[in-house]
Amino acid sequence: MTHSSAKSNRIKRTLSVFLAALLLISLVLPVLGSVGEDAYVNDDTINVRSGPGTSYSSVQFGKSKAILLYRGQYVRVIATEKGTDGATWYQIVFTYNGYTKMGYMRSDFVTQIGDDSAYQAYLSEQGFPKTYQPYLRALHAASGGQWNFVAYHTGLKWSDALENESTLGRALIHGNYGTALRSTAPGAYNSKTGEWKQYEPDWYAASRQTVAYYLDPRSYLTDGTCIAFEQLSGGEGVTHAQLKKVLADCAWATDAIIDEFIRAGSKEELEKQKQIDLKRLRSEGKTDAANSLEKVTVTGVSPIYLAVKARSEIGTSSTKNATGYPLSDGKKYYNFFNIGAYGGSNPNYNGILYAQSKGWDTSYKALLGGAWFIFRNYIEDGQDTLYLQRFNLTPQYTYAYQYATDITYAYQGGWSTYASYVKNGLANTALTFTVPILKNMPAVTKLPTSAQEDEYQPKPDPKPDPDPKPDPDPKPDPDPAATYDYVGRLQLRLSDSYLSGFSLGTPVKTLIAQIQAVNPDAAVTVTDGSGKAASDSALVSTGQLLTIQDAAGTYAYTCVVYGDANGDGRIAATDLLAVKKHILGVRTLTGAYARAAQLSGSKIAATSLLAIKKHILGTAPIVQK
Repeated sequence: MTHSSAKSNRIKRTLSVFLAALLLISLVLPVLGSVGEDAYVNDDTINVRSGPGTSYSSVQFGKSKAILLYRGQYVRVIATEKGTDGATWYQIVFTYNGYTKMGYMRSDFVTQIGDDSAYQAYLSEQGFPKTYQPYLRALHAASGGQWNFVAYHTGLKWSDALENESTLGRALIHGNYGTALRSTAPGAYNSKTGEWKQYEPDWYAASRQTVAYYLDPRSYLTDGTCIAFEQLSGGEGVTHAQLKKVLADCAWATDAIIDEFIRAGSKEELEKQKQIDLKRLRSEGKTDAANSLEKVTVTGVSPIYLAVKARSEIGTSSTKNATGYPLSDGKKYYNFFNIGAYGGSNPNYNGILYAQSKGWDTSYKALLGGAWFIFRNYIEDGQDTLYLQRFNLTPQYTYAYQYATDITYAYQGGWSTYASYVKNGLANTALTFTVPILKNMPAVTKLPTSAQEDEYQPKPDPKPDPDPKPDPDPKPDPDPAATYDYVGRLQLRLSDSYLSGFSLGTPVKTLIAQIQAVNPDAAVTVTDGSGKAASDSALVSTGQLLTIQDAAGTYAYTCVVYGDANGDGRIAATDLLAVKKHILGVRTLTGAYARAAQLSGSKIAATSLLAIKKHILGTAPIVQK
């Protein structure tokens, strides 16, 4: 054998070994997981480790909180390694509170999404941006294809929505969240004393960055929190057995009440309630209200949503809200959703009095009346999800009639509902989600932290960070700019960021001129409830946002014109109708609109109607206090 032929044989043997090894790797990799594959977490409460094995520490958020991921969380596999425990581990990249993080997870807790080209095409047809799609694909796959996502194109600009939702007093954060999420804007924080304003006991204005994070629909797409987008209408086909699981730990949930939940949420029963209301309104001569109700198309309300809401409102222990609260008329009254339970030292009792005013003297009347209230006040106007109840991005009363000031309301509500679904084996039932999309959204939004958060960065990004910037750390200003008492100089009245005392019929142009007469350098804007700039000829109206920016800072106020309950700057028959609907429980006035209708004490009552009537007749003009 020649030297050249021996060398040739060695090369052939080496090549054979290499090809065999390559074949082995190709056979093993599909089992271990392909690098660069889209995947999702397939179980709940899973640790992310700093290395491949349980001996490694957990990856932290905020320097002290161990990161746990939940079923449906989108991850990307970037490496496969044998762990110190002998198991196979994936190195993964994922998003947590808006931050890109990297860590390790045992392979049996990660499932590759695989070929879902048909669903990807569907998402593209819906018009979902690319920044939404990986998360939606993961959630869809994790549910076994049972969860479907429908795009809701709001037509609103991100910047306009953020500006409106960031108005001081409109978005609050509880003190338990610490100071990092609070606003340090003038009016919310006093830099001289280091104190934050409490809008309610232990509730503070949320920072603009905090509002941006919770406003961003993508913040809800990492796990079961997406239940905040579940459609609340419909719910046909829910069984007694399914609902019994949801209410299993509720002492008040008898079999009869469970059946009543299903019945009360049905389209047929709600249609009957509509006919009852129509008959009553016509008998009372309320033709306009009857004609308005006649045009309403009734849908069902999900019994599962009603059950979860009742759990959150009245708890799981035996309660008179569900078993009947006896009053002096000898009857028991029920209120499963705490409707009307606000104000005073005993809000729960106020809710029972509300139930009495509605005649809810049986559990079924209360459930049907509550379902009808939810339908009329939210679902009818398109606020068909927990998210839209918190952030009204619908064309009807945009940014108004929002269910809560708690900025985390939809986030926490979505999560608690999901936890109930998981606990009771309902997580993989067929559900439809309506996910909002806004125009010109930022690439990402991040929850503020008290310290710089480490992020995974595969390569440096030369582009500037487009994210909303957090409020600056509070620091006393050693050389404060001149401050102007706009409120005092114009003889207006300020209470909890609501500004009143305007002369009825004042044009916006006049108000701006009055403010600039106090400080010629002030930049003044007035926007309506939808975020659009009010024209110079428009009247100062309830619900408008007045923003004044000068060298000392930015001041934002919500305008209140007493008697102007519908926000057109006038006091007319349309305001009578708005107050009537509130009193009847057809459409609840909230925020500035509620204040504008409180014309006698702190309640909206028949005296409010009388005051507006007298103003229209010219016998007793409403004083702008």
